[in-house]
Amino acid sequence: MEQCRHVQQTIRIQKLLNYLQNIIEISDGFRRIFCECEIECDDELDDITRTEKVLLSEKMLWKSARSALHEIFINRLSVQLFTTHSLAKYLISSHNAFETIVDSFLEYCQSKLDHSKLLFSRATNASIQHQFRRAQSILYDLKYLLGVAPQEYTTELRENFLNGFRAFLQLLTYMHGMDKVTRQVGQYVEFDPEWETAFNLVIKIQSIISSILDWCTRDKELLLDAYEATGFALAEIQKTSDVSHLIKDKNNSSIVKTTVNDLKIDCYVYDVAKYPISVHISVVRLIVALHIYLQKYTNTATTFNNLCEKLTIYPCFIYEEALRIQVLCAQHVAGLWKRNGYSLSNQIYYYSNVKCRKEMYDRDILALQVGASLTPSDTYLIQLMHKFNLLEWIRSPEYGHSSETESKIKEKVRIMEEFLHLLIIIVGERHEPGVGKITREENLTREVIHQLCISPMAHSELIRGLQDCGQLELGSGDFEAVLKEVADFKRGNATKGNYELKANRLSEYNQFYYHYSKADQCKVSSKNNIFLTLLKPCLYRSTDPKAQLWSQPILNRALHLITLACYEQERESNFEFYSKCQKFELEKLINQLHLNTPSKAETCKELLAYVIKLYNKFNETNEQLNSSTITTTQETSDLTKRAQRKRKDLAAQKHEQQISSIESPSPGISSQLSSSLITPSDQQILSTSPNTLF
Repeated sequence: MEQCRHVQQTIRIQKLLNYLQNIIEISDGFRRIFCECEIECDDELDDITRTEKVLLSEKMLWKSARSALHEIFINRLSVQLFTTHSLAKYLISSHNAFETIVDSFLEYCQSKLDHSKLLFSRATNASIQHQFRRAQSILYDLKYLLGVAPQEYTTELRENFLNGFRAFLQLLTYMHGMDKVTRQVGQYVEFDPEWETAFNLVIKIQSIISSILDWCTRDKELLLDAYEATGFALAEIQKTSDVSHLIKDKNNSSIVKTTVNDLKIDCYVYDVAKYPISVHISVVRLIVALHIYLQKYTNTATTFNNLCEKLTIYPCFIYEEALRIQVLCAQHVAGLWKRNGYSLSNQIYYYSNVKCRKEMYDRDILALQVGASLTPSDTYLIQLMHKFNLLEWIRSPEYGHSSETESKIKEKVRIMEEFLHLLIIIVGERHEPGVGKITREENLTREVIHQLCISPMAHSELIRGLQDCGQLELGSGDFEAVLKEVADFKRGNATKGNYELKANRLSEYNQFYYHYSKADQCKVSSKNNIFLTLLKPCLYRSTDPKAQLWSQPILNRALHLITLACYEQERESNFEFYSKCQKFELEKLINQLHLNTPSKAETCKELLAYVIKLYNKFNETNEQLNSSTITTTQETSDLTKRAQRKRKDLAAQKHEQQISSIESPSPGISSQLSSSLITPSDQQILSTSPNTLF
């Protein structure tokens, strides 16, 4: 009988908890009253709150009832506390809540560390794995705590936030370089290593990093301190990286001199196809995210150079690891990593997937763009080609043949295609606040346009995709206004309707949009001498029907890069890309391709015609400038001659007037003329001269 009563009470309690949970979700007022009641004590002499009493007695409940209890008393209560702006600010400044929460999670990470890096294994005990998954819920408290950045910063708030930031930086250091892989050469990998936990952790910290950036960018002192702290962490990672690969002699440097066109460039020594590599480079991604906000308060290049000098960081290291990952992706597409199994394929897929790309792929592209802005253009391109192992491509541009096997030729061609695609992204994808002169609303507009270029989408589908990639966070713009501006709603045969892109916005479509996957593409720069040297073999080999080191995508990407350069010259009159094309005979090669398009380049014929059209436009502009210059020169010369003739005429007229005045002087003028033309000394000479006429 007693047991039945206990069962009935438990069922009744569970129903009550479910009812409370539903009311708390929809009623903010009830949630506040509930929280106030739960943190009070029943008796003035009792130091235990109601929440503590309930949690201490939870062992008497069923598992389902305990889960509902945790949902209400822990998750809901923490959300209510931490989302109160004044309370969250107070907890950070007075009780160091930021650091306390991070330290709590770091304690759970200690058992997962191997050589100071997080290591996850499928062989780990299930209970330990479950314990770590539950520990990750601590990160949700951090998300809510940092959800709203303050408008004013006190010394205590700034100091305690930096304490928490350094603790969080320690977590990122643990994550930096985790799950490294090495290319399998002889045989296939025996079993796929565990990779899911690392990506789940990345997904959980994405919103936290966004909040941290929001806090840092509102205060100059806080931003500079956070930037320097991240620099210290990066310097330590660089020291580890120097001894983690082929450098066996400790006296050797990880920098090697590379010569191209009489230029000697420092390149970082690391062969991606031979040495371990990880897609997790959290510290690099954080420092470049902070870097783009420095321009708000100080000179970006000076601050970066001072940091590198102070901490002995190679300037190229800020984008070195991001570049390695791009090489890894290119080699994977070319088939060099096929023996590494599905684990690596899944990592590369999710690396640029909508769920993870904001703090992975997008940050790596940002790192490469930051590197391009801080490095001389020739140096930067040579470093990129050195890492992709493509320097021979420009050292012998006419050499389009190879004695290697067909599979090796295909690998090289595929890697070249991916390299040109990367260049297009680095140069063309500057539609990010802090990188280009663009607002969040304009960035959101561009994302919506390219999503609708794939296919018409429902409202919920668009919302879900934009939320997953972080475009619809606080302050990212009015989605409904953007959607109304770029799309029309069309209802189908069923009740469901889709949004279709307006025809007048199709001109903003970019075939190589960096958020497009290969499947999406199927559905729908400072340019310099090295850049032109790179383009020349792409065009030259396109004219050779027997060239092996060539493909249609290479020509397509090369022409797209030329188009971007032409657009850049239209915006910047001193860019001089067209004149350099003539010097490198690119225009001649393009005209040759256009007039005698080989069958293998037939698909690029329209793009070729468009490039020719742009060139003709520049040619006409130059002719107009030359003709106007000639006309101006002739007009200037005529004006000068007329002025000289006028002066001569005036002088002749004056001379005639003077002569006529001497020959027939008037009485009033005679004495004036003689006094003005004959000086006293002349008069003395004339009076004593024997041949005088007077």
